Amino acid sequence: MLSTDSSNSPVSALMAAASGSDYFELSTMTASNKSLADIEQKAMEGGEDPERTQDAYSGAFEVLEAYRWNELAVDTEDIAVHSVMSQYLKRLREGGSLVCGTVGEKTSVPFDTRLQHAKALNSAARKP
Repeated sequence: MLSTDSSNSPVSALMAAASGSDYFELSTMTASNKSLADIEQKAMEGGEDPERTQDAYSGAFEVLEAYRWNELAVDTEDIAVHSVMSQYLKRLREGGSLVCGTVGEKTSVPFDTRLQHAKALNSAARKP
């Protein structure tokens, strides 16, 4: 729980709470003494699925290398991206990292095919 009083802003309290964390890296864009706005919980509406490419995921994976993490889950059912992720994780494991990944496929893909793909990914992860 994050608590504040009149002597510090919610933003300052959040920055102080995350200071020195192994898991969070926060920064502010500009100095401000404004309060955080109260929000109400409500369902998200609208929006569009962004176009995802193998290059975009590959670039994102490179950015992740600077951080400490154990599990990588991709938000796409594209098996080409799964392959890129598998190669990325293999390279990290070869460097001594203890990482794993999670993928999913469309339910329209036959179950036996999904099992074959899962076995292939698991097999790739176990090869030295």
